[in-house]
Amino acid sequence: MHAQPIHIIRNINESLNIDILQETRKREVVEGRVIFAKLMHLQNRHSLAKIGSFINKDHCTIIHYLKVHDNLFATDKNYQKTFRLISETCKPTFFVSQNLQELKTCYLKIRRYETSTNKKQHR
Repeated sequence: MHAQPIHIIRNINESLNIDILQETRKREVVEGRVIFAKLMHLQNRHSLAKIGSFINKDHCTIIHYLKVHDNLFATDKNYQKTFRLISETCKPTFFVSQNLQELKTCYLKIRRYETSTNKKQHR
């Protein structure tokens, strides 16, 4: 399961108190877009063009953002801290059944039903 782009955008906007969809070149907004591009690239494995389409940028800009992220992460302690905090809040969530036996029983019932229905259709 992957984190939804809108979920990532909301978390970045709330965490940094900005709007990454705003057309501006302010540093904090651009850094928010950089974080978005990196998180989408890491978590969802979308194409660069698809990542760009979420924030109205082209694939070349996303390539640039990924390089900017690498440079900032290597040199800027504040950026590292910000990226780590936001990436923690943007982790995808998974549903885990607390009763795996119940889940297994339900699965077996469904499989039995499907096989019996297929046999009846072929007669």
